[in-house]
Amino acid sequence: MLTVPADTIAVVPYDDYYRGQHDQIFFNLRGHNKRDWFVRHAYFCLPLVMGNQHGFAMKSLFHATLLWNGGPAMEDTVVTIHNTEEQKKFGCLQSISSHFGLGIVTVQTAFSLRTPPNVSLITIQPPNFFIDGLQNLTGVVEADNLRRDFTFNLKLTRSNHPVEIKPGDLLSAFLPYPRMFIDNFDLADAYKIFSPELVQEEQQVGRDMGRERETRDKANRDGVGRRYFNGEDVYGTPFQHVHQKLFRRKSESQAEVGCPLVSANGGSANTNVTSNPSISRSTDANTTESGCPQGGNGPHAAREGACPRVGAAKNGLPVELADFNEATRNPIGS
Repeated sequence: MLTVPADTIAVVPYDDYYRGQHDQIFFNLRGHNKRDWFVRHAYFCLPLVMGNQHGFAMKSLFHATLLWNGGPAMEDTVVTIHNTEEQKKFGCLQSISSHFGLGIVTVQTAFSLRTPPNVSLITIQPPNFFIDGLQNLTGVVEADNLRRDFTFNLKLTRSNHPVEIKPGDLLSAFLPYPRMFIDNFDLADAYKIFSPELVQEEQQVGRDMGRERETRDKANRDGVGRRYFNGEDVYGTPFQHVHQKLFRRKSESQAEVGCPLVSANGGSANTNVTSNPSISRSTDANTTESGCPQGGNGPHAAREGACPRVGAAKNGLPVELADFNEATRNPIGS
């Protein structure tokens, strides 16, 4: 049984035919800070820019239309693939089907994702990326224990509403999650934990910050302030804990600024981020014309009855993704 090293998600192909092809489907969101629906002002919000880069995304190989008539049966959801002529290039690399009913579309790949001991994977909506009418189901998978692939499942949210997906669209995402991390977390009244004086101090800081946002900050260019981005409270007191402004590997942070996850004040953008939307820190695996090596039945045939319908990949997000120099030059106002 595999024991995956720390800070690693091992990608195990169904068989060697698919070896090295996972980057046609999966990629790390680190460095992919932009979204096509963002306007200039959105990039001043560090929580959004950081949120965009959390996790790993799964791209679609398909140009497809998904349609659900509102019924509970598998046949009540119809998946129509439009780029059928390109399926043989990818064999059984990715499939999409109605497999469970209830308006759920199931996406399966030719890969198992394995994590270090006691680390699960949680499936999520691709951060701040949306396809109207389609919502990811959240699941938590013990990917250190599960010795096979798992499916990504998306819910059609409106009946009789065609949903179009295109090659390169982000269908789903996942995050590594330390098992039982939140089990003992709970909400608590601050007055039951801290003295009244400490709670009232926090209240005053919040009120003063609100006033600054409504007065001084609105007079700034773009109507934004600098406090949160610079890592300080309304009185200029530096944040007590680690403040993250750039998303990069721990080794990069240590080498460049001497502390994991922390950038220097006004630090430069991540130089490892490419401005090419078709590249996500790796190049495409070459496609093949040979099709499914099992003669059309493929690794998913037992569950889906035929070689999954797949199409040409189009790498990366459907927007240009450069570094976020603009955001670092113009601190946020949130």
